[in-house]
Amino acid sequence: MKIALWPTSYLPNIGGLEVMTHSLAKQLQKNGHEVIVIANHLNSAEYKEYIIDDIKVFLFPFLTALAQNNLLLMKKAINGTHQLLDEFEADVVNIHGWFECFCFYQARVLENKGIPVCITIHGLLEQSHYRTDACLKLWSIAKAVNTVSKVLIESLNQHGISHRNLKAIYNGLAVPSESIKPIAHAPPTVLMVGRLSSEKCFDIAFHAVKNLIQKYPNIKLILVGGGEDYKKLAALKTELGLDQHIEMTDFVKPHEVQQYIDQASLVLVPSYYESFCLVALQAAMRGRPVIASNVYGLKEVVEHNKTGLLIPPKDPLALSEAIDQLLSKPEQMQAMGEAAKERASDLFSIENTTQLYQEMYLSIVEQTCESL
Repeated sequence: MKIALWPTSYLPNIGGLEVMTHSLAKQLQKNGHEVIVIANHLNSAEYKEYIIDDIKVFLFPFLTALAQNNLLLMKKAINGTHQLLDEFEADVVNIHGWFECFCFYQARVLENKGIPVCITIHGLLEQSHYRTDACLKLWSIAKAVNTVSKVLIESLNQHGISHRNLKAIYNGLAVPSESIKPIAHAPPTVLMVGRLSSEKCFDIAFHAVKNLIQKYPNIKLILVGGGEDYKKLAALKTELGLDQHIEMTDFVKPHEVQQYIDQASLVLVPSYYESFCLVALQAAMRGRPVIASNVYGLKEVVEHNKTGLLIPPKDPLALSEAIDQLLSKPEQMQAMGEAAKERASDLFSIENTTQLYQEMYLSIVEQTCESL
């Protein structure tokens, strides 16, 4: 089968959507399918193509054309995508992300193309409503829609949005083939990974660490990621007197995230919103317990008191108490990490996830053939 994946962005941009789409592309290709990726060329008016892990990637200036209101550039992007799909002879197009700015192009390219289309919804936070003409047009074109967690189906229902072929397919990752490194205890090291933005609530963790210094004078918090809140968080770190306890990096490559997880005692996800949270899954795959907010998709990734702890969001005291609970009981922390890896390997493997995507693709291809 020839499969075109159309995410909002792709590697080397780092994020859960990008990492998941790339994992899916690699596994589909490993399973014998031919895969291409269409994505936005960030902050550029140029067309670009490259290959990463044997996946052919084609970048178009979708957002730049809209930002500049450049009709000629919009037309070139639309025509270029048309031509690419014709030359590739795609059997199916899987759109990852449902956003107005991309639906503008996707609806125009795919409306009369005759290629079966499915939409993968990764989250509902970024866009306040989904009633625009382009979003509704793309929704009507789609033969199937899947979400990356069950809670997103509930969110769609709350928005009054339904589809005749709607289901959840969890995100998946490759199960590590190598032995997992033992959990580090000295110094006690907690890790957070993600885009530095308000919904991640990384500032809550800073205050939680402040509460723990007297009991754990060598405690270390590592924050991996970049974003709009970097300066704000750096200033808070100094204000709280935590410069010796908190290390902040910028974005790192996906394989480097694994290295940071291996150095950690446990991983924190204090977000007040996560539609799934690939970081929590990455931690589980590396045998690390996760302390996360008891919200949205995190409740589906972290099993309370078995693979980690779920706590109320935006509560630094609850977070510090949860960290203390695990750091003070190394045996419990080790057991949770082992349970997390076992559950993640069974429920969230990229092989299982890809099999469900393949079944969805085959189903909508057959539907299209029957309707001809």
